[in-house]
Amino acid sequence: VRAGAQVEVWCAGEGGLTLGRPVTMIIRPERIRFVQSVESDNCLQARVEEVVFVGELIRYLLRLPSGEAIVLKCPNDSQVPNYAAGDRVLVRIEPEDIRLLPPLHSQPKEDA
Repeated sequence: VRAGAQVEVWCAGEGGLTLGRPVTMIIRPERIRFVQSVESDNCLQARVEEVVFVGELIRYLLRLPSGEAIVLKCPNDSQVPNYAAGDRVLVRIEPEDIRLLPPLHSQPKEDA
């Protein structure tokens, strides 16, 4: 799946979708993880826009270079580095954690 020229991720194929057509990509926020270096495919650079502490979880709003936003949720413990708004980070998404759907917004039909 390609989002602009700067974001490309691999995922399992889904039936009913057409190559080259828009899709909606669904990723559970708790399945995205921070990494320190590019481990393999599906590592993305992002900028932290917002950090919200939610009890035992930390919710990060991340902005990809292409402009899309993603949410990452991770445990609020010493195993995960703490990032602040403005920090540049690297995240990884496993291909099997990505779901593709037809676009959520369809173009309105023009009246003839």
